[in-house]
Amino acid sequence: MGIIETKHLVKEFDIRVHTGDKVRDFFYLKHKPFRAVDNVSLEIKEGEIFGLLGPNGAGKTTLTKLLTGLIAPTSGTVLVEGMHPENALQKMGVMFGYSMIYYRMSGYDNLKYFAKLYGVRDYRKRIRELSDFLGLGHWINDLVERYSLGMKSKLSFARALIHDPDILFLDEPTLGLDPKISREVRKEIKSMGKTVMITTHYMDEANELCDRIGIIRNGKLLTVDTPENLKKLVEKGSLVEVGLKAHNEKLVCELTEKIYVQHIDKTERGLEVLLRDRKYLRELLTVLSKYEVVHVSEKEPTLVDVFIKLTGESYETC
Repeated sequence: MGIIETKHLVKEFDIRVHTGDKVRDFFYLKHKPFRAVDNVSLEIKEGEIFGLLGPNGAGKTTLTKLLTGLIAPTSGTVLVEGMHPENALQKMGVMFGYSMIYYRMSGYDNLKYFAKLYGVRDYRKRIRELSDFLGLGHWINDLVERYSLGMKSKLSFARALIHDPDILFLDEPTLGLDPKISREVRKEIKSMGKTVMITTHYMDEANELCDRIGIIRNGKLLTVDTPENLKKLVEKGSLVEVGLKAHNEKLVCELTEKIYVQHIDKTERGLEVLLRDRKYLRELLTVLSKYEVVHVSEKEPTLVDVFIKLTGESYETC
């Protein structure tokens, strides 16, 4: 049994759509259900760092809100340590970007407020510890509205940690942080020994941090596995780096029409071409022979390639 479990989880929202019929220059509106999370069954183990990847609008944030009890499911169940999320709030720390801090209060007053909500006894010591760790000390008494995005991200992370929870839900925890602090945050996440669910746009971060990764698209959980096993999904295919003297749209168009080409990305010096199967490498070389190619080489599969293969989306849009 996992520390976090969902079974057949569904979340639908009503959206208004125009019918196209006019009465006195007004459009009729009707409600149409939109399924943001679609029959998701998931188990996250105690002490595991679990990553959730997916394109924009895939359902990552909605699923995280369901797991933390911020919204109720349309159907299905969520259990956190065997309890409904609303009964496990003391055990959870949540970070949703900068939306859970108050801009017209100081950083210190933000952390003090949430520390008291969670019943933190020596809140002064805890605030000092988190301020020192995240480099907030010089700005902790300034109004949050004066903070940079990176400072707001640090404060949001400190808010999630203020009561030393067993389980962390982190939405883009290193977004806006400088590389040094990002490394320290990742190191802290790995060393805490907590159960962590993290959403991130940084594939290298997911690869470094996560014990397992789930990929979600259109509300459906496509797969869950370790980074190593996920990479094996594209080993049958082949990622080919093509160096060009100059970018050539005619080549891109020709490759796009080939059924054996899964995806094409433009790079600074050429193209990266993901083939559906390595057996098509000869056909690719035949096409490339008609153009001014500097070099051709195969690359090891990455999580980016897995993401592209499973979602059909470019990494930049995730």
